[in-house]
Amino acid sequence: MRNPDFYTTGQPDLYTTGQPAAAAASTKNRFSVILLIGVAVAGAVFGIGTVALFIVACKYFRRKIEGHFIHPDSIHRLRIDFEKGVEATLNPANVFLKNKFSTYYKAVMPSGISYSVKKLNWTDKSFNSGNNRKLGAELEKQGKLRHPNILTPLAHVLDTYYAYLFYEHVHKGCLSDFLHTSSVSVLDWPSRCSIAIGVAQGLAFLHGCQQPIFHLDLTAKNILLKSLTEPQIGDIELFKIIDPSKGTGIISVIVGSVGYAPPGTLQLLIYAKTVNVAEQCVL
Repeated sequence: MRNPDFYTTGQPDLYTTGQPAAAAASTKNRFSVILLIGVAVAGAVFGIGTVALFIVACKYFRRKIEGHFIHPDSIHRLRIDFEKGVEATLNPANVFLKNKFSTYYKAVMPSGISYSVKKLNWTDKSFNSGNNRKLGAELEKQGKLRHPNILTPLAHVLDTYYAYLFYEHVHKGCLSDFLHTSSVSVLDWPSRCSIAIGVAQGLAFLHGCQQPIFHLDLTAKNILLKSLTEPQIGDIELFKIIDPSKGTGIISVIVGSVGYAPPGTLQLLIYAKTVNVAEQCVL
């Protein structure tokens, strides 16, 4: 009778016993334990690393944000919180306007007062190099402009990759919404007339400055409305930092959206300062 502890595989000199099988099972169990311990250690390291990264990220986003006030009115210095303004730009739900070069966000300050925060991305190829320095100097000049139809910056935060410009909040949005969005109330003709006159007066003011300011991207999207009869021309600070070479050559240096040449622009090459308002507006 064959011993149950021994069995052959056809060759009498080769045999195995139950003892090596037990040893193999024991090795397998040890391997499983080691694997389980390895997975647990890896999970713990990953968890600790995630927590550490989260803490570092929180410290980074809660770092002291250095802003600069332009407008002399002390009331804005009391109401504007730079950290809250920059934080508002992290939430897409706060976006109320996007145009060619920037995005506008609604930021509610701790005081409960709302401000508009415009975010510029320095990596946009439409901007010249060294924009940070140029924009800061330009904002200092334009912060002194006073006209009811010009959207004047109140303060700014200039970061390595972004610029955040603070304005009084424009409650009605932009003109484009009323002209091209069916869900928005239709403008009556008296309102349209008031808006057209206000834009013309704003442009006349810009062109009449000691150093004339020519808007390089005047469209219905950067004409903002404080009310249905009070337009404000926005993005005037961009005319010094837009790179015209990304548009239609020398024509874009003079007037119009980058990449667009409005009718009659060729005449402006001859009459540099005699710019007709109708040739500037692309409404």
